[in-house]
Amino acid sequence: MGIQFEENNEGTTRTLTGTATLVREATSIAKEILAALNENAEELTELFLASKEHNGKMDELIGMFHTFTKEESQFILENDEQTVASMLRSQQSKRARLKKKPQTKEIYCQMMVAAVAENMIRVAADMPKGRSFIANTINLNLKDEEIDALALDQEELRRVIRNIQSLKSIEKRKEDFTEDGERYISLCNLLDRLKAVRTTSARTKRVDKTTAKLQKMLDGRDPESFTKKQLTEMLAAALDDTQEIIEEESEAIEDDAYDENDLADTE
Repeated sequence: MGIQFEENNEGTTRTLTGTATLVREATSIAKEILAALNENAEELTELFLASKEHNGKMDELIGMFHTFTKEESQFILENDEQTVASMLRSQQSKRARLKKKPQTKEIYCQMMVAAVAENMIRVAADMPKGRSFIANTINLNLKDEEIDALALDQEELRRVIRNIQSLKSIEKRKEDFTEDGERYISLCNLLDRLKAVRTTSARTKRVDKTTAKLQKMLDGRDPESFTKKQLTEMLAAALDDTQEIIEEESEAIEDDAYDENDLADTE
């Protein structure tokens, strides 16, 4: 039995972006992997299902059928570092966007191509996951569409923001630092643009003061010494004191908390 997908009711999907060579090579590799996956569907059902939701599982599945080499992706290095970094962010954002869509065969195939393309870029640039790439290749003049792409992957966006905050801290430690320096101003402007598309999450934490309130009301006395009515009234009063506190999780981090060793990994 082959791998199963949801029906595609969207009608159209976005085409992959990037250099024509990267798309062509990644698509060719992805087709071979998908064919092998179909042949081994029964044994790999669990991994296949997990790969729809987790990038790490998708990479694991890919690694079972293909070993990436610098030779096959050497053409990527014909671009400058900033272009390569932009290509990587594009593939990461694409994977994040596609992962949120219904996992039809077409969408899964596109996600596989993006994953293969990301791995090809990482191997070509000698940049395994967990190693920072943005520190030396960051483009301080990101286009609006690149900012929008980062907004689709909030985890990646937070890493980029932390990296830029670190770079600001490094700039401020330089002997010739001035706040009107061109690089420092560029970093501040980029940071503002990135923070503008950052979302914050809220969580509800229940603060239950019922027990403490009851203990105070009892004042060390045996609960059996009170009438049922008195206990009911005390419990009602104590429950009224239970409250919910909504805590906004702020992503803002003080620039001065960073130094050269704080550059965040870009996975």
